[in-house]
Amino acid sequence: MVDKPKILLVEDDADFFDYLSKTLDELSISPYISITHCRKISSARDWVKKGSFLSFIIDAELPDGKGIDLIKWIYGELGMHSRIAFIASKYTDEVNFKKVRDQFESHSIIHRPLIEEDKGKLFKFCIDLEIPEELVSDPTHILIKKDRYRKLLPKIFAQLKLLVQELTKTQSKESLNRLKEALNLILNGANSNNFRRACAICNDTIKSIEEIQKADEDPHPLWLQSLEDNLLDELTRAFHEGTPLL
Repeated sequence: MVDKPKILLVEDDADFFDYLSKTLDELSISPYISITHCRKISSARDWVKKGSFLSFIIDAELPDGKGIDLIKWIYGELGMHSRIAFIASKYTDEVNFKKVRDQFESHSIIHRPLIEEDKGKLFKFCIDLEIPEELVSDPTHILIKKDRYRKLLPKIFAQLKLLVQELTKTQSKESLNRLKEALNLILNGANSNNFRRACAICNDTIKSIEEIQKADEDPHPLWLQSLEDNLLDELTRAFHEGTPLL
């Protein structure tokens, strides 16, 4: 059996813990991670000593001390590679958020109560645990599959940009066909990962290429200019629609 990435949640408010758990369920994250919950710093230290935790969600105020002190202790015990999300209710403006994040080197700061932006932060925090591939075979949990595919996009788009530039320069049948083949590959990836808008853009562009090939004509300069100016930008937006932001 594949081990799930482990998160230690240190939070003394039972209602907020339940709310966090429900939020992770809504984000389709729960099946892929293992969360251990404790309410005190003393318990958290015991878990750290006997568990293999590298990620933590820690409340700022705990019954037996400050969450900040626990963060410092964790970094001292496990090293600076530990990933920490900090639950804070007192820091409500962006300036103070950045100050706390920089001072205590936590990877994310989330509000209490959660606002919509925090759901994205939780999703990103959990996704970055590099969940084993074996755990994401269920196609109903599409959010994780989408995020995995997005990580491939810079290399894919770099190749696509070169093909568009080649076509603009040469206007050859070979260049046109290579671009069509590349778009078909992107279409397959977009379709497999449920990026509907990206599928539509690829389909429309492929259709235009096929019409040019059928007419056996050179691509129109305005079409080429539009391709160079808009294709990558439109695909980038389409692949990142609904992406939670950290």
